[in-house]
Amino acid sequence: MKKLLIKLWRILVFCGEHMKVLVINFMTDKGKKNTWLRYAALGSSIATTLAGLAGGGFFLGKYLDDRWGTDPIFKIGLIIIGVFLGISYMIVTLNKLGKMDDDG
Repeated sequence: MKKLLIKLWRILVFCGEHMKVLVINFMTDKGKKNTWLRYAALGSSIATTLAGLAGGGFFLGKYLDDRWGTDPIFKIGLIIIGVFLGISYMIVTLNKLGKMDDDG
């Protein structure tokens, strides 16, 4: 189970890094007319990150609860932490987008 969780984590990090590069590339093309594509990529990145963090919190919490017999505690706590981290990522990303739109 531990090896599976490590593999899933590596896949999530790998996909997240490539999604960030894609979003940054779209956000830095200021002179082009594909602004809708930039916003779509940004929205997709935020949604995927938020869902991945909340889902990761659920599965890690379920594993820890099954291991130590504390059924809802870790599951609920890690889901809340995942949602909080996802919302903070969304706020930081949208603030960066706002500053880039104000400059260009």
